[in-house]
Amino acid sequence: MPGAAIAAGGVTLDTVEQGLIGAIVRRNEVLDQVRELGLRARHFASPYGEAAFTACEKLLGSGRFDGPMLLDALRGPESAADVGRESWVTFGVGHPYASAEDATGIILQRHRYRVLAELGEILTHAARNRNQPAEAIADAALKKLREISEASRSQEDTGDIADALRRVIDHIHNGRRARGIPTGLECVDRATLGLRYGRVWVVAAPPSVGKSALLLGWAMHMAVRVG
Repeated sequence: MPGAAIAAGGVTLDTVEQGLIGAIVRRNEVLDQVRELGLRARHFASPYGEAAFTACEKLLGSGRFDGPMLLDALRGPESAADVGRESWVTFGVGHPYASAEDATGIILQRHRYRVLAELGEILTHAARNRNQPAEAIADAALKKLREISEASRSQEDTGDIADALRRVIDHIHNGRRARGIPTGLECVDRATLGLRYGRVWVVAAPPSVGKSALLLGWAMHMAVRVG
């Protein structure tokens, strides 16, 4: 079943998403509450959850709705019955999540993790495809970072990301010295400008090529030379 990863306390993410849809069906005003928290249909891991949330938004625009109305909306006048989707929604209606705010937080957090994994895949592919321009890699990474920030409701911190990336690329092209923590490898420090506090650094490469040894070397250098 889609989205079956463990979310918290042994409860699966699928159950959390079902329960949130159930809470919305039981109390339609919950939909406005979770939307104010930044939740959107695309943040659901389950395609059933994404479809149900979208249907709830449309139904609420026409007035209040209940479980049967939601199932009818999902079924559609010309759509064949989807037993899996209907059972998914029916379970959620019967088991509403107690805290819509907590459920929203879990769903958004898991969405951010999925986007980070996609970002890692982009960087891994870039490490293997050395012909890809740095600007193209930065653009793809920026798109994923904005998606993470949007789910984190921290858009006020993302407006300068593009400018920051351009400044970093300019620093690299101009050969300026690292301003962060040096790794001990001149080529890395020249490319990254040093490791910065409060930043997440992704080291991507094929398996068994020495990523762990490299990071241990960086850590040893920082501990001995920098402190």
